[in-house]
Amino acid sequence: MNKRIFRVLGWSAVTLLVLVTIGFIGLKLFLWQSFSAPILYTMVSPCNSHHQAIFIQEGFQDRSWTLYVKEGDQKKPVRIASLDFDGTYMFNGAEWSKDGTVIVATVRLMGGNYDQIRAFGYDFSTGKAFVPEWNQWREYETNILSLVASHGGLSETFVSDHMMTTGAVNIWVWQIP
Repeated sequence: MNKRIFRVLGWSAVTLLVLVTIGFIGLKLFLWQSFSAPILYTMVSPCNSHHQAIFIQEGFQDRSWTLYVKEGDQKKPVRIASLDFDGTYMFNGAEWSKDGTVIVATVRLMGGNYDQIRAFGYDFSTGKAFVPEWNQWREYETNILSLVASHGGLSETFVSDHMMTTGAVNIWVWQIP
């Protein structure tokens, strides 16, 4: 009889430990998702459906956008740049080149006139990311503009960060690339 009681108590303790662990993991995941609440917006090239620019916004009070690119059958998107830096610059929107091979992200410089600068980009034809050095945004914009000019200029479709926010889909935190 004593062995049976110890066996029942042992299995009860193991079951309780498993349930507590599952509950803790579930609570942690729920809180992480609630505070981060990431959203995803995908811009597909107007000329080549295999070129995708993926913008993910995440965070709690300091929500920020990150640019990823994905080409063709590539499984996992490649991180290009963080498009927000608290107090320095904020993401404003993005647009494609006319030939659909270059994605360009525009940021607003904080302080002063809130100038909009095309500072970040990715050229799908060469697989090269264009990310400026710290505090070199204005100088780097000429690189972006000459790159875009060599691809026919910018398309007439600018997608603002507000448009991305309203058209984005919610994702789980484990779906962030």
